[in-house]
Amino acid sequence: MKRGMKALRQLREKSKKRSVDDGESDRSDTSSFDRALSHLQQSLAHLDTLGHTFILSLRDSNQERLQSYSRTYDLSRSERSKVQALAVTMATDGQPLEQIGELLSIAVGNLDLSIKTVLQVAVEKVVSALRYKLLLLSPSFSLSPLFLTLPSFSSPLSSSFSSHLSSSLSLVVYIVIV
Repeated sequence: MKRGMKALRQLREKSKKRSVDDGESDRSDTSSFDRALSHLQQSLAHLDTLGHTFILSLRDSNQERLQSYSRTYDLSRSERSKVQALAVTMATDGQPLEQIGELLSIAVGNLDLSIKTVLQVAVEKVVSALRYKLLLLSPSFSLSPLFLTLPSFSSPLSSSFSSHLSSSLSLVVYIVIV
């Protein structure tokens, strides 16, 4: 992988040099090389995270569900949408918040994901599924949402995180109106 990145850098420099010598200013070749190089760097950084103890513990677990999390993370390349989908799945499966936080801290790149974001998406997903099932049962039902309020935390893995969350978290409540 590192050799490929080195070769790509060299090809990019040769392409730039050739463009200057020919009097052309073709930025598309350079941007293609830059995108390919960025892709390889992201892949290499992600591969480095696969040796993290948390990911290894998921992989080596006796539970099929935890092993599937490891496989999904492996295939994610630490892409934001895929890591978020995995974290939301873990939340809806009832995995501890500490594990979800660990996953988010391991993934590389600027994901801009927090446990709060993951929980909001998970709750929206559950509510959407419930809404769909209720509407199938009786189309005359309507659902009136209240709002999800999550406290902000200085450290998602603090020791009082779970107890603070359980005492401060207001979940979305849907009232069925006939």
